[in-house]
Amino acid sequence: MSPTPLAAEPTEQLGDRVNLRAVLRAATADLHAHIDRAMPLARPAPTLADYLTHLLLLRDWLGALGQSMTGLNGLADEQAAVLADAEHAATLIGHTVPVPRDAAGPEQAALRALDDGAHADAARLGVRYVIEGSHLGGKVLRRRWGERLAPHPLGYLGGGAPDRWPAFLDELAAARSPDERAAACAGAVLAFQLLQRLADAGAPAAHESRA
Repeated sequence: MSPTPLAAEPTEQLGDRVNLRAVLRAATADLHAHIDRAMPLARPAPTLADYLTHLLLLRDWLGALGQSMTGLNGLADEQAAVLADAEHAATLIGHTVPVPRDAAGPEQAALRALDDGAHADAARLGVRYVIEGSHLGGKVLRRRWGERLAPHPLGYLGGGAPDRWPAFLDELAAARSPDERAAACAGAVLAFQLLQRLADAGAPAAHESRA
């Protein structure tokens, strides 16, 4: 799947700097809307099995991102948090966590090219925009489904430290050249497209534990 065309940059400014957050939001709006509908916790009455499926999708997505780009800040911690919640959910419903699937696809090749490019740091920032932004939605889902999915604490959906998103916005606020903004948008679009492909294909099935 090739990257979607980037939307024209919004004119919103922060002083003499283009608001990169607004640019990224515009570039990924359609993909974001698709993912919001496609993820397992978008169902009207999700179960713990759905939460496990949600986590397995994220595990495979994060693993594919890590294989494609170097130096994604916080990725190892992200993967550990997803796996911890997945193992807890699997235990509660008597299932085992399946091995990661092979998520190889065209998005990974394109991400590797960005990682080798002149604006790799900006491209990584775009990928992190998708990861960090997912935690905002995760907090909404935790409030919505926390009681229904108890006794699982839904720790991953909590999103970590309270200042996590404001700290990331500080990174986005730095001045960027047009080429850097384009690289950031390309990274974000590819990250969404990779997650979309995995979500549309479905997560690997968790198996009932025989223990």
